[in-house]
Amino acid sequence: METIAAETLQEEGLHVELRRLDAMLADHLRKLRARGRSALGELVKGAVIEDGEAEGLLRELEEVHRVGASATVDERAVLGGLPALSHAALAYGLTRFERDVLLLGLAVELDSRYGRLVAFLNDHAERARPTVGLAAAVLGGGDRTTALSPFLQTGRLLRFGLVELEGEGPLAGRPYRLAEPFWPRLVDEEAPFPVGELRAATPSALDRLALPEATRAQARAAAAWAASEGATRALIIVKGIAGSGREALACAIASELHAASLVVPSEALEVPVAQAALRRDTRWFGAALVVIGGAAPSRAQALAIRSIETPILWITVEGTSETLVSTAGRQSIEIALPEPDVELRHAMWERQLPSENRGSDVDLAFTASRFRFGPGRIEAAAAMASARARAFTDDGAVSSGDLSEVCRALPEVRLSQLAQRLPCPFSREDLVVPKETEREIDLAISWAQHRGWVLSRWGGGKPLVAGRGLVCLFSGPPGTGKTMGAQVLARAIGLDVYRIDLSQVVSKYIGETEKNLTKVFDEAHAANVILFFDEADALFGKRTEVKDAHDRYANVETGFLLQRMEQHDGICILATNLRRNMDDAFLRRLHIVADFPMPQEAERRKIWLQHLPAKPMLGDDIDLDLVSRKFVMSGGEIRNAVVAGAFLAAAEGAQLGMRHLVLGLWRELKKGGRVLDPSEFGPWAPLVISLAESMRRTS
Repeated sequence: METIAAETLQEEGLHVELRRLDAMLADHLRKLRARGRSALGELVKGAVIEDGEAEGLLRELEEVHRVGASATVDERAVLGGLPALSHAALAYGLTRFERDVLLLGLAVELDSRYGRLVAFLNDHAERARPTVGLAAAVLGGGDRTTALSPFLQTGRLLRFGLVELEGEGPLAGRPYRLAEPFWPRLVDEEAPFPVGELRAATPSALDRLALPEATRAQARAAAAWAASEGATRALIIVKGIAGSGREALACAIASELHAASLVVPSEALEVPVAQAALRRDTRWFGAALVVIGGAAPSRAQALAIRSIETPILWITVEGTSETLVSTAGRQSIEIALPEPDVELRHAMWERQLPSENRGSDVDLAFTASRFRFGPGRIEAAAAMASARARAFTDDGAVSSGDLSEVCRALPEVRLSQLAQRLPCPFSREDLVVPKETEREIDLAISWAQHRGWVLSRWGGGKPLVAGRGLVCLFSGPPGTGKTMGAQVLARAIGLDVYRIDLSQVVSKYIGETEKNLTKVFDEAHAANVILFFDEADALFGKRTEVKDAHDRYANVETGFLLQRMEQHDGICILATNLRRNMDDAFLRRLHIVADFPMPQEAERRKIWLQHLPAKPMLGDDIDLDLVSRKFVMSGGEIRNAVVAGAFLAAAEGAQLGMRHLVLGLWRELKKGGRVLDPSEFGPWAPLVISLAESMRRTS
């Protein structure tokens, strides 16, 4: 027998199916006549479909399908009929009658002549869709009960969302139609895909994932268990934190079952229409259902889980699957997916960005340590960086800058209500601090850059220090550079830094502060950002003797914060003006302690130079020796003095001169409540005296 192309088989099969339908319609028409009944015969001519027109339509359709079904191909080759219709019958377990119900509904959608015939047989000129009763009569549904049962809510046609009933009234008199997202598939037309994302089964997908071997073995065992237990009722719970690769692992397990993956959010299980679509599409595509869900499904979600007859892989967070197991009504098995450590992330990066696709400046070991990405984000980042390199470089090689920029753009940070992202314009050279402070900052940078390798390789996975994070304390008077130090550290290691808004985090309501802190630490972990607690003594203050309920709950908050700080494996920077007010338990957990004292004369001179503009905006009379030697000021105060002087100069349309600088300096010192001796200003003392007298007169 000749080999038939898929398009030809589809066309020929459709003609064969419709010719069979024509025969059933003709037979039903003959039975009507034998009983002496002529549909619509008594109605006014022109407003109805007449008996002669129905006969003509049938003869016309029979001729079209007779010629179409035998014109080019031996009919034996297409005895199976329409391939997609046969696939539907197999996928949904349809009876011959149910299969023909779909065929009749499809014919009406494809050819208006069938609509005219159906209207004739319905005794209603405007009812061009078949009714349940007509389908039973024409298609040989056997006894009436057997013919009606597929159209009940528990029947396969409605349960799988293949047909929809229209109107109201007795079931036998209600028209039906094929579901809009479904019927185009029967004729290989593009159909809407209403719910989820379909991913094809990938052979050896599990082998290609970068996983600990123990986890890979668990996944393979789970797939074998699902197959042996009856895969259509299996529930595999994949647990782990966001970014650990849960979705990729779930799809790989589905591939082990030789099934595609239909990935949906758990909210899709709430809607009845979506539930029917999922039951239909998982069967049609032979797909497992991968649900990105939460810990506890709602009642609607639990009912949907029970009704969908396909393997379900439920993605959830660590330690939250107990409620799911109790409500799912399925046999279940769990796989806990650990967050990829730095070595595993390095292996993933090497796989996604082989040496021939990256520049010599790319350090994937550093990238793996710097960005806590799971398999999905690593794949996305590598693809984006490669596309960027192909678009903007001649050789298409990914550079370190491309990779860093893409990776920093990928994390989803939802801290906007509780924290403020700080810009990081300052480099290490911009920070003017004592040598001892410099050494602590340099150690913090080294610690942040290499902690993954040191803790995993040197420690053999054992904690060399309390926790795996990095906690820094920056202490000193206001304006001495603590915030700038956090910005310098963030820029040096290539991470974003978020300053915690204490007004949003601390709540007077019991338990709310802990909830807010939990959200802060969880989001910081997922996005791998630095947390900067300014005025940290407000949160990390000393615990007190319990005298009332307020003291008790304040101490509970402090204890909770200690626990979360120790569990957190990211970077936290605490800044305080009052180190003595910090709880001793926090101080023992610090890894870096950097003091930011008031700058000495040489340091003040550097800070003045950093903030003063260059020529030609700067006058020639600036006396740096005077301002840096005579006045003990913090870096923030020096900056404010220069800014104020610059605005005074701009108002005059002049260069920034010593006169403007003295006025800005005097203003800043007076704002700080200092007692000023005009003689300290040297030759500029008369200007200061004059300004002071002027202010006294106006006040």
